[in-house]
Amino acid sequence: MRADLFRSLSTLSVSVSAAILFSSPAAAAGNYSQNFSTTPTNWTNVNDTFAVVSGSYNTQSTANQPERAIAVYSGTTWGTNYTYSAKLNSDFESDGNRVGIIFSYTDPSNFYDMSVSMRKNAPGTSQADIDASGHATLNRWVGGVKQVIADFHPAPGAAWPSRDTFFTATVIRNGTSTVLQVNGTTVITRSDVATTTGKVGFFAQFNNGRFDDVSVVDNSSSSTLLFRSGFNPPVTLSSPICHGSWFMDITGMDASGFAWTGPVPPNPPTMPWGGPKTEMFNVAVPCNDNDPNHTFEKNLDIQLKLLAGPTGANTKVLSNTVKVWHPDYEKGLSPRAGVTYYANGPVPERYYIRRFLRYPADLLSRLGENTWFTQHEYKTGCTGSAPGDTQIPGRIAIDFANDHGAAYYHLRADDQNNCDPAKGPVWEAPHCNFGAAGCPAPPAGVWFYDEFEVYAPQNPSTPGFIRYAVSPNTTGPATVIFNVTTNASQPLPAIPTRVKFTPGYSNVPGLETQVDDLEVHSAAPCGSFPCGPPTHVPD
Repeated sequence: MRADLFRSLSTLSVSVSAAILFSSPAAAAGNYSQNFSTTPTNWTNVNDTFAVVSGSYNTQSTANQPERAIAVYSGTTWGTNYTYSAKLNSDFESDGNRVGIIFSYTDPSNFYDMSVSMRKNAPGTSQADIDASGHATLNRWVGGVKQVIADFHPAPGAAWPSRDTFFTATVIRNGTSTVLQVNGTTVITRSDVATTTGKVGFFAQFNNGRFDDVSVVDNSSSSTLLFRSGFNPPVTLSSPICHGSWFMDITGMDASGFAWTGPVPPNPPTMPWGGPKTEMFNVAVPCNDNDPNHTFEKNLDIQLKLLAGPTGANTKVLSNTVKVWHPDYEKGLSPRAGVTYYANGPVPERYYIRRFLRYPADLLSRLGENTWFTQHEYKTGCTGSAPGDTQIPGRIAIDFANDHGAAYYHLRADDQNNCDPAKGPVWEAPHCNFGAAGCPAPPAGVWFYDEFEVYAPQNPSTPGFIRYAVSPNTTGPATVIFNVTTNASQPLPAIPTRVKFTPGYSNVPGLETQVDDLEVHSAAPCGSFPCGPPTHVPD
């Protein structure tokens, strides 16, 4: 529960500024995108000429098409730890007429590709021929000689691309692991693909090909990156889980190349800090007492929704809503939502989170008297010898709050970390009232991003800090709301065991939280806080 009484400490240092300088690794420029609205620069064509026609990059030969009509981006190269995707369109549906993506390209004779043939749908095609059609093949080209490494054929009746329809092909490289996807479904996983640095591109095989929406996300562009997710397929939510009270989990790996809990391809980067415990949503609603008021659906709504995301295009986003804060007759029942990371190992002293968010357009009018909406929170273990215990227990939270007729950003430390007896420092930072200088009101009805960094040293004599910034939109710049430096008399609770990755914990019923492109770093991935928006994970 949220503490209502605080002790203000005059020695707490708070400054709000446009930028905060500190020593931290700078992010490399490793991402690339191209939508072919005009003729692209730094693209090389091999064996055919490509041209922009109606917003896609198309082969031009209409007869005697080559085995590989290749287009590659020559502006930079990637080795491993990246996600590359492009949209492909095939004129023909025979198995020998294919389109595909290219990676680790060094020259026209040496590269890897995934070639895709279409599911047949021409009138008069027998069901047997339809069921036999459609392949994705991973090839290695060495000295101009093709070597087939792996082949995938979809089951009869399974969804698969057909001719004259754009589909998405993706390669995810993480170390020696290579995952290939077609329309978000993993079709090939290998650990024997060389990490040769090379270019990316696409090709048509004895075909008229059309290509669009190239995206390369450099997953190693920041040495600080620990985890990211765009909540895209095949990431899924579990059904509600009953363990005394309701829980819910997230599983799978999207094009970020990072995995939540659950079955995933071999050796992908996964949740940091020892890996998560299951049950990422903790919901304080009893599930085994047969009370009709305690059903999961009556209290919470947690979904992966397809809607217009931060880029404006449709994408999957995480949506969670607390329907009922607590019934009048049951004040001790406080449903909650939002992803809570339960670490299997202690969280380090320093970490950074950023994500895109969207709240209802009427957010501010719903934050009435005595309401609060937690944006960031972490809790430590208790004082003792158990794993995750700490010498400085407690909780840190940043809220949107409203009391005494004022709405404000609220940063607080308290002892509400589920220990008995409760123990921990209790203090609050000076309020940052919405609309005051340096304190813009939270955006409502639009996508925006926030950034949060904490350094909570175990040694209470070592100064720590909390930094929090909010942007007005998806591009920024963000405004620093809190830049708090702490010391021995106002320490930060150290070594969290539970970290709230996404908002959702609020006493305002029916308040929907939408989240996309979550990133977790070991420190701010830039030299000047705030750093800017997260990178969108391609669908």
